[in-house]
Amino acid sequence: GGCLSPLIIHQPNGVTVPYGQRVTVQTSATGSALSFDWFNFHDFPAQVGTGVSFQTPPVIDTQSYYYVTRNQCGSEQSSDFEVAPSITRRRSVRH
Repeated sequence: GGCLSPLIIHQPNGVTVPYGQRVTVQTSATGSALSFDWFNFHDFPAQVGTGVSFQTPPVIDTQSYYYVTRNQCGSEQSSDFEVAPSITRRRSVRH
């Protein structure tokens, strides 16, 4: 058998969650002995998790994420996806 490099089957979709809640996002990839690294992208990429799934911190504003799956044969990066609160808390403005 040859080496099977990672292949992402389903790109992640953006999700909307209730304000202040967390959400768990799953990967969907094939290949042998895969590792997964999750990144938040806000001005620059920052690693936020590893493994097949990732739980976000409490969602209070829209954040962009992506993951990279890799093994000894190569790597593939997912498309970006957004996690957004379903409602945003607005301060009441008095005139």
